[in-house]
Amino acid sequence: MQPESFSPQEAEQPVTSLIQEAKPSRRNLTTIILTVFLVIFLAAAAGLGYWAYTLNSSLIATQQQLAEVQSDHAKLQSGNENLTTELAQVKTDLEESSKDLTNTQTKLEKMQDENLKLKVKIEAASKKLQILYAFSTVSVPTDILAIDTMIKATEDRQLLERWNDFYSTPSASASVEFILNLITATQTSLK
Repeated sequence: MQPESFSPQEAEQPVTSLIQEAKPSRRNLTTIILTVFLVIFLAAAAGLGYWAYTLNSSLIATQQQLAEVQSDHAKLQSGNENLTTELAQVKTDLEESSKDLTNTQTKLEKMQDENLKLKVKIEAASKKLQILYAFSTVSVPTDILAIDTMIKATEDRQLLERWNDFYSTPSASASVEFILNLITATQTSLK
């Protein structure tokens, strides 16, 4: 076999064909790189889409929670307004009750004073009635000394003067005068 000799044109052809063959491999590399970038881009776009979907779902859930919280807040404000109104009413009632209590205490003090005055009057009348009873039931001379002590305990000056008049000059008229004065003094002490 003989080596083939190539003409200059033929020698150039294989070079061209080698260059032409090299171009498709560069195209394949470029295509592969572009495909990889396209896949990465599509994966990034899909990831971004999923992330946007997740954020949108979270946003919707958060908006629903916000609506519920706003509804609860509105209910709480309404309840607060009701409580404020009730508190104002309770304060008003408390003030009225306080005024009523003050008035009642004033009336009670007045009634206690009147009761004390009435008690003093009853005690004075009781003492005078005891003197009247003792005077009407005198049986022994020592009873007169007991009556004298009871009259002095009343501290009634007019009654004491009538008693001294009777005691200094005992008589039926002085006795009647003393009894009438004693009855009048008893009535006066009850007024």
